Amino acid sequence: MPDVSRSESVLLYDFIHDSRDGYAVYSSEDQLIYCNPAFADLYRTPIKDLLGITFDALIRHCHAHRIGTKIDSPDVGPFLAYTRTVRRTRQFRHFEVDLYDGRWFLISEQLNDANELMVQMKDITKLKLSLQQLESSVETLSEIAQTDELTHVANRRGFIQTVERELDRCRRYETPASFALLDLDLFKPINDRYGHQVGDQALIHVADVVSSHLRPYDTLGRIGGDEFAIFLRETEQESAVDVCDRIRLAVESSPFLIENQPVVLRLSFGVTTRTNATGFEQLYKEADIALYRAKSRGRNCVVLFDGTLPKSPSK
Repeated sequence: MPDVSRSESVLLYDFIHDSRDGYAVYSSEDQLIYCNPAFADLYRTPIKDLLGITFDALIRHCHAHRIGTKIDSPDVGPFLAYTRTVRRTRQFRHFEVDLYDGRWFLISEQLNDANELMVQMKDITKLKLSLQQLESSVETLSEIAQTDELTHVANRRGFIQTVERELDRCRRYETPASFALLDLDLFKPINDRYGHQVGDQALIHVADVVSSHLRPYDTLGRIGGDEFAIFLRETEQESAVDVCDRIRLAVESSPFLIENQPVVLRLSFGVTTRTNATGFEQLYKEADIALYRAKSRGRNCVVLFDGTLPKSPSK
């Protein structure tokens, strides 16, 4: 049976004193007038040495000895200046801090009518680590969902998202962007003769060669089958054609081995350049028209979209 003779204040004191959470009370002059053992342990300082210390002095002590709240700056002054703008500005507030020892704490501050500040510090390290692991997993899954499993370049979904994001930037700064569609010439006979495994290796080879000739901020994606697309940021049409032609020659001069025999792979390109593209679909349509014309001209070439659409068949 519980001891009902104990006063509520004693019961509360015992609970706070034995709590694993850190508790402290600052006076209206911001001097520490009470703390429990858990709070003192966070600062690796005996309770008797903490009582009477001001908040500023405590933070300076922590910063000098690299204990308690982690402050990345070598100068503690800006941190203290910031805390003066937020402490005691509301009756209740809470925030997270990390300590020098790697732990994370949720801090709750509450003011009473006497302008005394009660502080609670709850260890949330396990929760924080779990959230970080979850965020990392989400990022990994998101990357997987936007990456082509075979070639490890962007898949259609990831490529479109990147293009739409880059087009927003191009429209904002009124800069040109170029878009190229490319595919392997006569890829089907390779698949039919040697099998899909060899065909897959050919696609990997092409993706590797193309990637090595792009700038870090250009984007390569596999749209489907043997069709790839390149987005060239801040690139005029003449430069875009030059880039594609260099890639075409690089693939052609990098023989692909099939059964220890070199096989020359060739690419056809369709290119379009815009400063005011409405979106991925417009660029894709124009580049696809140019790619079709490249195929019609004998393949293994780069064709720039000239603004004309294919003639509709007469009825």
